[in-house]
Formats: sequence, structure tokens, C-alpha cells
Amino acid sequence: ATAIVTANGLGLVGVRRSQLDDAGFARFDEAYVGTLQVGALALFLGLACYSLVAESLGALVVLVPAYLYVLSLNDYHSAILVQRHDALRFGKAAFLSRAAGLLATFGFISLKLPSVVAYFAGLTVGELLSTLYRRRSHELFGVWFLRYARPWLNDERRELLRYGLAFTPLLLLGWASNGVDRLVIQKNLGLEAVAIYSFGMVVSQSVNVLNSAVTNTVMARIYSKLATSQPVLEYFNKFILAYSALSFLALLAFERFAALFIRLVAGEQYAHSAPVAAILVLSVALNGLYRICITVTDYYKRAAAKTGLSVASVAAMLGCVLLTVKVGGVAAVAWSVAAGNLVMAIGAYALARRYIAMFHRPVEI
Repeated sequence: ATAIVTANGLGLVGVRRSQLDDAGFARFDEAYVGTLQVGALALFLGLACYSLVAESLGALVVLVPAYLYVLSLNDYHSAILVQRHDALRFGKAAFLSRAAGLLATFGFISLKLPSVVAYFAGLTVGELLSTLYRRRSHELFGVWFLRYARPWLNDERRELLRYGLAFTPLLLLGWASNGVDRLVIQKNLGLEAVAIYSFGMVVSQSVNVLNSAVTNTVMARIYSKLATSQPVLEYFNKFILAYSALSFLALLAFERFAALFIRLVAGEQYAHSAPVAAILVLSVALNGLYRICITVTDYYKRAAAKTGLSVASVAAMLGCVLLTVKVGGVAAVAWSVAAGNLVMAIGAYALARRYIAMFHRPVEI
């Protein structure tokens, strides 16, 4: 949802932080945060018009744009902290936003506010406090709430808009394909199968929290390496091998203890979702491999190649789902999702090798 107010440009932050000196990134900072303000204002005006001509949204007219603005600002800060390898500040800020948001939400509910209003107000408070905490670091760009760069369409903002618009088809594809697997399961296998699959997804997404922390660190290091004139392919391959080995060991451990863990957490009735959860954890690992490999494509801003790869992945996933769901059940759908992520990982690695060979010019010593 933050793509609405960021012009879909968050992926450019890590790239530009690795490429620019402090003065250059300060100009990018003004362009990015100024774009957030315009996006939030446009969303506010759109919701206000809808509220006037159709159904009144009440306080949500203000709360939704405010929440997306501070959330987008925190995503921006997080991308900078990841690139700076500042894991401690990143972790503290993330914990503060979640804890404060939860407490504020309960507080607003206790004041008898409507549940939706209390939800958005609480989350906004949590993200706002997280941003205020980050302001303690004067070395961090983007800490101020208001930025304005003249002229508005300067070079940095043009680059941001070009980048975001180029990746918009990819964003729309992600939105369109989200939840297709569960819809197919519901249509062919029923609601009980959806519950089993959804529980497996919840378990796998819990594992994905740790996986994302690892991949974010690796991605930041690859961006930094690409910005230098040092040889990068061997360094890149070492990261791929290390991540693959770590994922394999983690998958073996998860597969061994998944059923026991699920019995303890959710009860015996969900224990038979353990094989599905294990397959989805494999899918998470493959997606992490894709995220590491695609950093090279992102760095060189090859939107068409990334979009084409995603289309191929979705096509592979949907084809496998439709062909196997009635024969293999829920497990077949999980394997189909893993197959789609495997296509993305292999394709991203091939693109990375190609673009490193084409564009990276190391200095031979």
C-alpha cells in the first residue's frame, strides 16, 4: 500500500545510498521525502472527494494518508539503516513501532472509538514514535517530516518517477496474483483445505521474518560491492552458496520439528499441515535466493527484465496449480508456489551474471 504515496520508488533507496556521497544523497533525500508528501496529499484529496460525493469516511480521510505517510517514511529510513548495516537501530525502531502501535490501538479501543478508526490511529501513533526515535540520529537522512525541493521536477525526482513507473507493471502483477493459490484451493478442495494451507502460510511467514533479516543484510552488501571497482562475481557467488547452505540446514531442522511445533502451538487438528508448511518454508528460502540475486538487476534498473521474469514465474506457478490441484491437493499447490519461486531464483541468478558481465568494470590490480 505504501507504493501509493512513494511512487513505487522504495527499491531505489538502497541503490542510491550505495552510489552517492552525502551531498548527492541529501538531494535524493529531498526528492524522495517531498514525493511522499505529494503522494499523501493526493491520497487525502482523493478520499475527501470520495467522502463528499459518495460515502462519508469520517476520520479515515485523515488517518489513512497520515498512516501511509509515516509508514512510508519509516520504510525509507529502514532502507537507509539496512544499507548502513545499523541493525541495532533498525531493530529498536521496528520494535518501538510494533509495541507502541499495539498499546495505542488498545488505548483507542478503550475510548470506544470505532474499531477501524482505532486500528489506523494506533498504527499511526506507533509509526510516528518510531520516526521520532530515528530523529535522534543526526547522521540519518530523511529524519524531518517536511522536505521541499525546488524545482519540484528536478533530476532526482525525475529519476525516482522513472524508476517507479517502470516497475509499476510488476507491482500490479503482484497485486493481481496475490491470493490466487487460496482461491484455487477453495474452488477445488473446499474451505477446510484453505484453512490447512493458510495455517501453513502463517508458519512459513514466521520463518520469513528471520529470512528477510538475512537477505536484507546480504542485499545491502551486494549494492555496496557493485558501487566499487572491485571484482564482484566471486563475492556474489559466495553469498549465494552461503545462503543456500544455511537455508538447506534450516529447512532440514524445520522439517524435523515442524509437526511437534504445530501440535504445541495450534493443537493436534493442525498437525497434518506440517508437510505443507515445510514446502512453503522451502518456497520462502527460494524467494530469499531470488531477492539476493535480483539486487543486481535492481541496481542496474532493468525493469523490463525483472517484470518478464515475474510474469514467467506467475505463469509457471498458475500452470502447475491448475494441472495438479485436483490430483495432489493442498501439497500440490504448495509445490507449485515453490516452483514459481524456483523459476524466479534461477532467472534472477542468470540475469545477475549477465548484467555483472555487461556493466561492472572492475579495476585489475
